[in-house]
Amino acid sequence: MKKAKSIVAMLVICCLVLSSSGCATYRVHPEFEERHKKIHSVSIMKPEAEIYQVSFRGEKKLLTELMATLSQESVKEIKSVLEAKGYEVRELDLSEDVLKLDPSLRNAYFNVTKLFKKTIEDIKAGKKKQFTYDIGTEVNIFADRSGADVLIFTQESGFKKTAGEIAKEVTKTLLIAVATLGNIVVRSQYYATVIQLAVVDSNTGEILWYNTNESQCEVDPADMKFIKRHIDMILKPFPDSVFKKKEMKASGKEQAVVSKEVPVSLPSSPGVSPARQ
Repeated sequence: MKKAKSIVAMLVICCLVLSSSGCATYRVHPEFEERHKKIHSVSIMKPEAEIYQVSFRGEKKLLTELMATLSQESVKEIKSVLEAKGYEVRELDLSEDVLKLDPSLRNAYFNVTKLFKKTIEDIKAGKKKQFTYDIGTEVNIFADRSGADVLIFTQESGFKKTAGEIAKEVTKTLLIAVATLGNIVVRSQYYATVIQLAVVDSNTGEILWYNTNESQCEVDPADMKFIKRHIDMILKPFPDSVFKKKEMKASGKEQAVVSKEVPVSLPSSPGVSPARQ
């Protein structure tokens, strides 16, 4: 219960404080620009979601069904965005059925997930002067299964309040406003979802690129439309694949050659054959 309270409190503070700046800056590894040129394929790790419902009495309940839906929809949207950017998205099945059959895979998944959460905390705390964070080489086992150049790690934390809790807070807000003649207005937050996404080198475990929606996290975790919109926003600064640019350039050249080689037939005048015009 203490853990749930701390997560909800952290989310409220993050959203209220960071929303004043209105922006979230992505972070990159010092060698990202050069190493990005070699990224062609990606695999998406199963997102770690932790969503709580806050009731009228202040009790916290883990919304397991919503967490499963959020995880599935997030993977679909991440896949869609990355494919549009020209990356080859390779499937990586980390479902419970697969993990049960492979103890070594399950252990590796548990370890890297734990390390990712710890590393996210270090990033937020600014533990390093340079953005040189990593989650260890144990990610190799996932690279071996999919053959991807990088792995996408996602952590989603959030809460939403019940109708009773919202009604209680609205009443409290109105009473404060009336008592102070409108001089004090208390802002209540009814839900929040913080999404943190990292692109990890599948060989070294180094985090090459990271972004979050913390500055704009007032999002209902049950509203998949807005969740997808925020995933799009987070991935927007991530550059297109250089292979996509090369393919587009090659396609443009081929089109130009075809245009030169195909003869253009001019319309003939009525009753006159083209050969005699």
